[in-house]
Formats: sequence, C-alpha cells, structure tokens
Amino acid sequence: MTYVLTKADLVWNRAMSDEVHAGVGDRHLRAMAKPYGRIMGSGVSAVLDTSSPEEVRRAADAFEYLGLSDLAGLTRRLVDVDWSSEDDLEGRLNRAFYGLEEALAGAFERKYAESPEDFDGVAGDGVDRRPGSWASGGQGKRVCPGELIVHEHDVVCSQRDACPGITGLVLHSRSRWHDSEQLPGRPVNRSPRPVRRTGHGWET
Repeated sequence: MTYVLTKADLVWNRAMSDEVHAGVGDRHLRAMAKPYGRIMGSGVSAVLDTSSPEEVRRAADAFEYLGLSDLAGLTRRLVDVDWSSEDDLEGRLNRAFYGLEEALAGAFERKYAESPEDFDGVAGDGVDRRPGSWASGGQGKRVCPGELIVHEHDVVCSQRDACPGITGLVLHSRSRWHDSEQLPGRPVNRSPRPVRRTGHGWET
C-alpha cells in the first residue's frame, strides 16, 4: 500500500523546512526545528554549535507546548550544563533525550488532532488526505494510550503488555523520565526502581 502523506505530515514537514507560518503551533514547530535537528543528528552537546541559548529555550518551550514537560526541562538544561559534573554525562543526556523524544511524533499528532486551529491550513493539491494518524492510527500506524517511561538504558510503556510496541509505527503522546528528581546532572538519591519490562515479563 502506498503511503499518502496526511495533513499533519505536511504541517510537520513544512515546519522542518524554510516555510514560515503564523499559527501558534506552526511557530512552536519552527522554533523547535533547528535545535531538535542538531541534537538528533549530532547529540545534545552539539546543539549550541548551531543554535543560540535563546533558540534552545524556544525549542524547549515547543516541547512544553506539545505536552512533553520532561523533554522540555532536559532541553533547557543544555544551555548551561556542566559537562564535567558527572561521569558519562553526555551519554546519559543523549539516552534521556532520545528516550523522551520517542513520544514526539505522537505528541504532535495529538496536538494537531485536538487543536487544529493552532496551525495554518494546508493548501489543497487535489490529493485526498487524512487529517492525521491520531487517534485511530491508519496507514500502518497504531496508537497507544500509554505513557513512555524512560530509564537509564531502556524505555517502557505504562500499558505494559497491552502496548503494541515502542516503534516508529506506534504513536505515544506522552513520555517522562522515571524519576524527575534524578534527571542526569542532578544529585542522585537511590531508590527502588519501578516495575519495568524485561525479556521475561515484568519485574521490580
């Protein structure tokens, strides 16, 4: 089956290009594009090579707008993080960012479905396009209502075995660090780990 870009796909793609639009959602996506693209391509430590501190903060505001508070908080900390404060801090921040980012596509799809007025319309091109993939999925995508919980070395879903999977074809709209008081770069107070998925089921 040929994948036909949805209106949400077109809105996302134009934000990642040089197009400028007036909708509040469009402005947030556009502000997110450069810092986000740099992090995804080169890691968290490279973001200030191509973005100013204010641009990074605006990207964090965009994540907040999409409902991803922990991803927003982590991004804000990249402006003045002390890379020598912890062993392997860059690696830990990369893993945290990439884990929390797993919900970005779903968070955008959900925002577009619930607040379409925040985005400028898509010009007609004669193609019959679906509005988006939230909340019924479609075109090979599925939607999970669960929240992604990000640990140091894995990502799990609050829906446990009811989750269709943590892949690019399953949309999750929420993610959080497993303990907001223990984000990389902050003092760690050891406590029991929450229930998590392993290859053999669930354990604490």
